[in-house]
Amino acid sequence: FCKQYLLLHFHRSGGGIMTTETKVLKALDQSNKSLGELKFLQDKYISIRNESVGILYIEHKWSAMKLAERTGLTRDMIYKILKNVKVS
Repeated sequence: FCKQYLLLHFHRSGGGIMTTETKVLKALDQSNKSLGELKFLQDKYISIRNESVGILYIEHKWSAMKLAERTGLTRDMIYKILKNVKVS
């Protein structure tokens, strides 16, 4: 699947002939860039989620069970978040 995707997806090189190796290197570079962008967004939203969990638990007295049900996380994960969260 991967090789077929690469060959089809990067077939149009914007003029000029690209070797298979060049296409694969271009795909590698583009995927690494996209993964870096996704990692940044994931870290940002995890931080927002964790701070929200802390606020709901500390300031609004939500139980860990209620937070777990709301987020789809386990209660153990909620407690790990609470242990590390810094509520501003």
